[in-house]
Formats: sequence, C-alpha cells, structure tokens
Amino acid sequence: MTRNAVRNSATFNTILKQMDYNVCGVKAGKVILNFPDADMSKELQRLFAQFTRSADFFDGLSFNALLKLILKTQLIGGDSVILFDNGLIEDSGKLLVYEPDEIGNTTEDAIKAHFGAGARQSLGKVYNSNGRWIGAVVSRSQRGQEVFDPKKSYFLHRDPDASMFDSLWLMP
Repeated sequence: MTRNAVRNSATFNTILKQMDYNVCGVKAGKVILNFPDADMSKELQRLFAQFTRSADFFDGLSFNALLKLILKTQLIGGDSVILFDNGLIEDSGKLLVYEPDEIGNTTEDAIKAHFGAGARQSLGKVYNSNGRWIGAVVSRSQRGQEVFDPKKSYFLHRDPDASMFDSLWLMP
C-alpha cells in the first residue's frame, strides 16, 4: 500500500519531498558547525555541501541523494541493507544500499551451506538455531523474486554478540 501511495499519491509525494528538503537539504548535505571563527564555520559548511554533491558514494549518486534513498526506503518498505563495500560484494569502497525487494530468501540448501545446519530464514534475514539474527541474503539481479537464486545472491554474515556498528553492513 505504501509503495502504491509513493507512486500514485501526489499528497504522499509532497510529504516525502518536504522531508527530503528538511532532512537532507535541497542541493547538498546539511551540516551545522559552530566554531568560534564564524567565517571558518561557513567555509566548512560550503565545502561539506560541495563534497556531498560531488562525491560518488553509490551507483553514481551523491551522498545527499543516498541519504534521501535511505530515508524513503525506511518509510515505504521497512528493511534495507546498507553496506560499506570493502570486499563484501564488489570491493568498490562505496556505500551500497539494498532496498526491501532486493532482500529475500534463498534455497534451504544454500542457507545450510553458508550459515550452518541449524540456520533458518525469514524475509531475507537468517537466524541461528537459537533464533538469533546471524545474517541476510541480498541480490540486485533477483529483485522481487520469491526465492533468490543462490548463485546470484550475496550472503552477509554477522556476529550476533558484536555491536551492529562493528560490521561492514547494517540493517537499520
């Protein structure tokens, strides 16, 4: 229903655009700096805005556009996977975002092979035999499929005892 509202409701789109402007800014990332030297604060704000417009973080998108994508994904679809690609997928050194329809289940055999015999899956999340969350399955090429092909999917592992910020990926 929410995805339909985004596609078909002018009112809903207006609300999302207003959120974009308030949270991310119109053309560049917002930052508030309050140094004793006011001129230095303004210059650093200008440099940050320039950086967020020009830096290639994800599929050719700027940091500002990436923030908007993450916020909209959370609002309309729930789960997303955000990862720093330092050897996990393509070793690009960029931030990658997987939207809700790019997170999914795969075959039981693939889950056992990657996560162990007691692992089970639900909506792209993988749990160990004690019900603790230990990973996720993502794929761009399998977007929207009921069951992801394991050969076209990535299996992201996490330590359930570690902080979520100790990992190269997270699922906010």
